[in-house]
Amino acid sequence: MLKNRNRVAVFSFIVIILIISFSQNAFAQKQTMGLIEKAKIYPKGLILDAKLDTGADSCSLHASNIKEFEKDGKEFVKFTIIDRYGKKQEVEKEVVRHVRIKRLGGESQVRKMIYIGLCLGGVYKIAEVSLVNREKFNYEMLIGRRFLAGDFIVDPSVTYTHDPTCNEEEDNKVDIKKENKDNK
Repeated sequence: MLKNRNRVAVFSFIVIILIISFSQNAFAQKQTMGLIEKAKIYPKGLILDAKLDTGADSCSLHASNIKEFEKDGKEFVKFTIIDRYGKKQEVEKEVVRHVRIKRLGGESQVRKMIYIGLCLGGVYKIAEVSLVNREKFNYEMLIGRRFLAGDFIVDPSVTYTHDPTCNEEEDNKVDIKKENKDNK
């Protein structure tokens, strides 16, 4: 009976060590970001101030002069992005879907969703982003948990911890990724 207790104790000890080791490795691979960070969006390589919001599902981007049109039988949108320095960029993207967003203290709103390349810290991903007029908000972009999940830990007590370090070659991956999704 004493041998069985020793075996159970040794086995339990090994399991605990493995769990601790695994959890430390999982956190070591994630970047800790602040509540507010600089984000780089593609195409165009604009750097925007973004609020990292783990309470929001998706990302939203401040856009003005939003105009819908059809191209090759598909729905497109043309809009203007203004970066943190007042630099304006015209962007044209295919609308991938429409989504109903529940707004705090207000009615729900239907928004157009597009794909953009998004660089946060050293991580580049294709993000599905809703277009909305955010001029009444402090930040040009809101980055939600779908983008953050798996790669980031958000520490709300700090801001501007990392600059976006993705290279310009990422710009081409937006359309490549979109084409791959369309072909599935």
